[in-house]
Amino acid sequence: MATYYVSGQNGNDSNNGTTPAQARKTIESGLLLCSSAGDILRIGPGTYREILTSADFAGMNGSAVGNEGKVIGDPDASHFTDD
Repeated sequence: MATYYVSGQNGNDSNNGTTPAQARKTIESGLLLCSSAGDILRIGPGTYREILTSADFAGMNGSAVGNEGKVIGDPDASHFTDD
């Protein structure tokens, strides 16, 4: 289980996404990092103009109830203090 970060304002899709300072730029890129049960994707405040499909969320499926991945928005920038 890991936590990854996306920041539309300060991210870069070549970053590793493991901290807010190393956040990915797009939600799709962040979702690609989520491949284990229980992974969490934290999304910084902003407007994301992406078209996502259910296939983009394939890595978020857990093998047991309660083990699914989570996508969590951060509209108050509590994790993304520079956004």
